[in-house]
Amino acid sequence: MSKLERYFSREIIPPFLMGVVLYVALFLVQALLARGQYLAYIPASKAASWLAYQVPNFAVQAFPLALVFAVLIGIGRLARDHELLAARCGGIPVQRTLRPVVAGSVLLVVVALAMAEWVVPKANEMTAVTWWDSVDGGGQALAHVAGQEVSVGPYRLRFDSFDAATNTLTGVRVERWDARTVSLYFAKNASLRTEAGRGVIELRGYEAYRLNTLGLRSASQVSQLLQFSTVAPDDQAVLSIKLPQSREAIIARNAGGGFDDTRSLSTLWREYRQAGGLVARSPGVEFATRTAVPFANLVILLLALPLAASATRSTGVAFGLTFIVTIAYYVVLYLGRSISLQGILPPLVGPWLANLAFLAFGAWFMNRARFS
Repeated sequence: MSKLERYFSREIIPPFLMGVVLYVALFLVQALLARGQYLAYIPASKAASWLAYQVPNFAVQAFPLALVFAVLIGIGRLARDHELLAARCGGIPVQRTLRPVVAGSVLLVVVALAMAEWVVPKANEMTAVTWWDSVDGGGQALAHVAGQEVSVGPYRLRFDSFDAATNTLTGVRVERWDARTVSLYFAKNASLRTEAGRGVIELRGYEAYRLNTLGLRSASQVSQLLQFSTVAPDDQAVLSIKLPQSREAIIARNAGGGFDDTRSLSTLWREYRQAGGLVARSPGVEFATRTAVPFANLVILLLALPLAASATRSTGVAFGLTFIVTIAYYVVLYLGRSISLQGILPPLVGPWLANLAFLAFGAWFMNRARFS
């Protein structure tokens, strides 16, 4: 990196970091206001943890806003002081001086995608778990799942109630279908924990049955369905079943509360490919949305660069233009998302309309402004 490129980078990096902090803080304030009526019931330490777990998700959303703000501030200052013109008059193309900005945008795309795969899902899980444990007190988050038919990978789980003092589920049923064969497990009580990233449910006082419905034609054949049955010798006998989701994921996905999606990009893609028809629409649209937003860091840059060189006159103007550009982007993003959810466009297409529109408009604007 040349000295001139480092100089230009120093104009971009500080406002970018400031923008990330600022916009994440605004998102956190919004989260606080949305649930303010419950905050009186949450200890300050738990409330701080709940907010901290939301930072990764908000950071991914803040990256495009902060990048636009940084470009408008940094490049705008260079344009106002005629330093871009001086570089061009010295025989240095503008594209060369802005290579660090473009490289930084590509890096942000990679970082945001990595966070969406590995960091954000776990943080979103802990956001929901911390909230429900804190609101109810005593770790009662699983109580919000009681009475539901919960899908956990190939299993379906149901329990009547949860006692946080003993970490005990009561009235438990676990069901799994493999083609025409169903495995059924019943237990008076059970415990659920996370082990190596996966849930482990331990059934006590259990009954286990396997039924094969293949070839069933009449009620007289019902006795042929039963392949095996097992009844626990006593109430303390334990049967362990490994689940594909952690305890935290089960709570976050089924306790409600309107928290952000806890699925990773790979999980969403797998659900989209395995499902069919209307069932595949939701994970497909969510996957497209969660991949489109990171690429906004690169697409919006095409619009921000000529805008900074031609329209930015002050920090206040930069703030205003930042909100106009990013609000326009997110409006088009969620409009496309809604269109795909309605089935008008394929699931993977609608959320990417914003990127395609801004890419086309940014390229046109750069050419019109002769930003080269």
